Parts: sequence; C-alpha cells; structure tokens
Amino acid sequence: MQNDGTSAPAALSEEASVSSIKERLTEANARRHTIETAIAGALALLQATPVGLTGPLVDEEGFPRGDVDLYAVREARHTVATGRNDLRAVQDQLHELLGDLHEATAESAKKQMDVDSVLHAQRKREVEALQRKQQKEAAMRQMMPFLRVEAITDGSPAFTAGLRVDDEIVSIGGIDAGAFLAVRLPGLAKEVADNEGLVLTVWASRSSIDDSGAQRRVVMELPLVPQRWRGEGLVGCKFTPL
Repeated sequence: MQNDGTSAPAALSEEASVSSIKERLTEANARRHTIETAIAGALALLQATPVGLTGPLVDEEGFPRGDVDLYAVREARHTVATGRNDLRAVQDQLHELLGDLHEATAESAKKQMDVDSVLHAQRKREVEALQRKQQKEAAMRQMMPFLRVEAITDGSPAFTAGLRVDDEIVSIGGIDAGAFLAVRLPGLAKEVADNEGLVLTVWASRSSIDDSGAQRRVVMELPLVPQRWRGEGLVGCKFTPL
C-alpha cells in the first residue's frame, strides 16, 4: 500500500485497498468453487464408466473401446487435468491475497493505534491545561483586588482585551495587591510601558448574575496588549486604586 504522507487521504487509500483485496478474494473464491464443481462433475462422470480417470481407451487388440463414450471420457479427463492446474493457481492467488489482506489490516490497525495515541496525548494535555487554569482561577479568587476600572474607551487596547467599567483588577502582569502597595500607579505605568506590544496577562473580577438570579463575582484571564492607538496612552482606560 502507498502512503502519501497525509492522514485523511492515506486513510481513504488504505480503506480502498482493503476493500479491493476483499473484493478480489471473493472473486477468486467464487472461481475456486466453479472449478471444484466442474472437477467433481467430471470425476463423477468418469467413475460411472469402466475406464475411470486413468483406464485405457483401447481394447487388448489396440482398437478404440466400444463400451464407453470416448469423446465424453476425453472431455472429462481434460476437465479434470486443466481444472486441477487452474485450482492450484487460484489457491496460490487466494494465499497471496490473504497475506495482502493481513498486511493491509495490520498496517491500518497500527496507524489507528498511532492516531488513538496522539488523540489520547492531546486530550491529556487539554485536561491538564484546564486543570491548571481552574487552579489558577481558584487562586485568583482568593486574592484581593487593588484596582477598579473607572472608565474605558471603546476600541482601546483595554476594551479589545475584554476589560469593562467596574471590573476589579486582581493581577496585572507581575503586579498583585501586595506589589501594588510598594509601586502604586507609577509602578503600574512602568509595567505597562515595559510590555508595549506584548501580551500582559490581566486577571479581573467582574460582577455577574448566575442562573438562579443571584449576584456573584467571577474571575477571568484577559490578554491585554499595551500599544499605540488613536487615543491617549497605551491601554485606553482609567484605573482607580481600591
């Protein structure tokens, strides 16, 4: 079987190959049955005669025997001889096709196992990533917010990142509530400027209404990219310390 290096076309090619081998096996098996039936019929005819398969067709004086249908006997013997040769050829073909089928299905099964292994590893990575995110969210819920978004401009980097008015900032870049006590707003401005054009991870707490109608706060991770835009500053929002 050929493999062109692409998974979907290769899989279709393998399925077509297996299907083709099975179809050829069915055809060869049908030919074997036809040949065996013809041989059996010829042998039955010969066994009903005095000469059978190998008896002489002439009498002791060398004349053609008169107690058998010589033409029918010769035809039956020919059918047996050629049929046995044809049967050996078909059996060889069947043996080869069975080997091809075993190889094709084994290769297909191996590739399916490889695909399953890759998918399992991918699912494992996704589960681990989700667990890390959930653990990070749980940790962030325990932290104290230190800034509130007082104002934000539509189309600004902060708005594009997903920040909204009244969001409370739990962490921005490397600054959390403890660090903010030391650096205050000038330190925050420096953190933003140092990350111009880069992703600055912001964890924000936002008031939300759940399905039961109760109000609660949820934390979310937002990708803020400080950058020049049509408005002032690099983020386009105003923070107020809490």
